[in-house]
Amino acid sequence: DLANAVLEAAMKMARDAVREEDCLDKDWMTRGEALEAMLGATEQQQASNLRLLAVACRKQLEAEPPLVRVAVPAKVFGDIHGQFRDLLMLFQQFGFPFHCGGDIQTCSYVFNGDFVDRGEHQLEVVAILFALKAIYPAHVFLIRGNHEFRDMS
Repeated sequence: DLANAVLEAAMKMARDAVREEDCLDKDWMTRGEALEAMLGATEQQQASNLRLLAVACRKQLEAEPPLVRVAVPAKVFGDIHGQFRDLLMLFQQFGFPFHCGGDIQTCSYVFNGDFVDRGEHQLEVVAILFALKAIYPAHVFLIRGNHEFRDMS
């Protein structure tokens, strides 16, 4: 399944990133390797797969009420701004949201908006967040920030 493949690729990148010399997100995987690993080798495959994730995520979001209650414990992430490597490093350090070896069944994940804008890996961030929401709709919450409005980004 596509969403699981995206998460597995992201987990591998997270494991590899902690072994590498620290660098800024803008200097990491500068040739699209992360997007290729998660969504496919060609731009057409990547666009098609991202669209599939968006549809799956939208279906889950439309089923939620406008105000959600989040079970505790919860991990809250905010202002990712396309910093995919930083997000992976946080997951690697504090637990990856996955059912095999992760803590997704015992912990909620809240992403407080501003997923995109500024960073070099905006599509990668969107891909992993959409995959997480598609797989774990009751444990992953995507709260829209100002950068998720059409007139902002």
